[in-house]
Amino acid sequence: MREFSTRSVAGGLKYREFGSLDTRTKKKLIKLMARISESSYRRGFQHGTLGIHIIDPVTLRFDRSLDKSPYTDTKGGHTSKERLEMEYHVLRQLFVI
Repeated sequence: MREFSTRSVAGGLKYREFGSLDTRTKKKLIKLMARISESSYRRGFQHGTLGIHIIDPVTLRFDRSLDKSPYTDTKGGHTSKERLEMEYHVLRQLFVI
């Protein structure tokens, strides 16, 4: 079975690595990864210097659900799972959902 490039976030893993997991477990893992990714982004946003904020970075980091991935410079946003899939579409090849 083919492996992902070492430059990929999935480096060292095989295609369909987690394909044998039941669908419910796959969805829970994706949700967990999305929340971790969102939390990491918010930490960087809080400590970075982006200039213009429509929301206080501390409020965004600690007072908002990690299931939502709001834009920082406009109104709106995506769910954190949607954002994770947009940025790391390789997950579909790992989980085969």
